[in-house]
Amino acid sequence: MDNVKIRFSQASGDFAPLDEYLNDPEQINSRAFLWTRTQHFFKEGQTAVAFLKLTVDMWLITTIKHIDKVLDVIDDVGYEATELTKYSKYYGRVIIKYHKTMQAQGVYYKNVYKDLVVNQILPAIFEGGCVPRIR
Repeated sequence: MDNVKIRFSQASGDFAPLDEYLNDPEQINSRAFLWTRTQHFFKEGQTAVAFLKLTVDMWLITTIKHIDKVLDVIDDVGYEATELTKYSKYYGRVIIKYHKTMQAQGVYYKNVYKDLVVNQILPAIFEGGCVPRIR
């Protein structure tokens, strides 16, 4: 748990990550998720989990990656990472209920795991439309 970090992806300005994901999941999973501006969210050796905002308290897990290397870049993809394929059958299917109150987009799993609830595992990859209601 100490080495797992979640990055929350949500709309800001003209960036609509859900639309990007529905158009091309790799734009979110391999670009936006691993993008860095001035601050790196992840460290080498960490496990990184991508949460994509669906509604106020609903998040879709889109990928889980191992951070292989932190790159010395700004405003670009800031990491070399390997997708953890053993979880791939769940990508785009697991919806987590979580009420995010912090402003930070990156948070250690150990600090929030007690508040994460698996709301639903979809039978197929989420393709938009009606977001399942919170139970």
